[in-house]
Amino acid sequence: MKANPEAERPPADLEVRSISKRFGACQAVDDVSFTAAKGEFVCILGPSGCGKTTLLRMVAGLEAQDAGRVHIAGRDVSGLPTAKRGCGIVFQSYALFPNLCAWRNVAYGVRTRGLSRTAARTRAMEQLDMVGLADAATRYPSQLSGGQQQRVALARALATEPNLLLLDEPFSALDARVRVRLRHEVRTIQQRLGVTTVMVTHDQEEALTLSDRVVVMHEGHIVQSAAPREVYHAPGSPFVADFIGSMNFLGAWEMGDAGAVRRATHELRLMKTNGHAPGDAVALAIRPEDVRVADVASVEENHLRGRVSAVEFRGPIYRVRVRIPDEGEGLELDADVQADLLERERIAEGMELPIVLPRERLLAFHHGSGS
Repeated sequence: MKANPEAERPPADLEVRSISKRFGACQAVDDVSFTAAKGEFVCILGPSGCGKTTLLRMVAGLEAQDAGRVHIAGRDVSGLPTAKRGCGIVFQSYALFPNLCAWRNVAYGVRTRGLSRTAARTRAMEQLDMVGLADAATRYPSQLSGGQQQRVALARALATEPNLLLLDEPFSALDARVRVRLRHEVRTIQQRLGVTTVMVTHDQEEALTLSDRVVVMHEGHIVQSAAPREVYHAPGSPFVADFIGSMNFLGAWEMGDAGAVRRATHELRLMKTNGHAPGDAVALAIRPEDVRVADVASVEENHLRGRVSAVEFRGPIYRVRVRIPDEGEGLELDADVQADLLERERIAEGMELPIVLPRERLLAFHHGSGS
């Protein structure tokens, strides 16, 4: 699926127009267009090999595009080298000079732009103070933790006051606790400075928590571009639904009248039919946290009854797998159950369990659709 031109948005600091890149027989990026508005934080999200890093590298000027244009802050920079694009870049590998201390690493970029040594040091110390590392200014990269090195890399990227900040999976080399803390700090700094930011990641949690907008890529194309809440609750395709969060797919159902769908002896009702007409084959999906279990007697519709086939402990919740009798192999879905409810209802493997699939949480896709 190729991306359609985006709806009219505020003036863009970044505009990518129909950009493509091929490596031999591999079409890494295929006719991709997207924008980032001034001050917006955009995450490009997708699995390994989807083209997201190649796309970022073309925006940065680190990779030449085969077709298309890149505009930054109103300028066509498609043929310009990286140094003349007005970008600050933070890499996954930090890319610090090992023979320079922290403040000299930060000052390097502004020195190459003509600032005096004194002015560059002042600027570097301001940036290190902003990322909480003023006390570590004279330490070398080998004397800093991974999180501290990434802070230095961020300070260096921001020291030149870029029009656009590009982040290439900047947290992936960090342990979980440092990653969570640092991404919060990066978001706080980005909002305070108002710098337009584009980040590449394969981590859906990072994309959902950090960004104003998520651009989902698959096989070289953008398959959805929307606010995090919309991407999560209203995925545009089965691929997006499956890639972001956990999702139950309930196989093929036949579309009936008034939002009803049928399969064998089961009938369910949908809040949104997504344009499907009676007689269409649709694939239903619902997230585990939206499945209601146990005390559902007062709910009048979308009841199913199954048997618990597995219970998996996940800290504050349990993932309960329920098998529902049906023609053929039957239906199987997961439900996330709070620990107190599971204990109160004594939910265990082998027991019968009534469930409800709320109509407002059921998603319908064209059966057989992919991305």
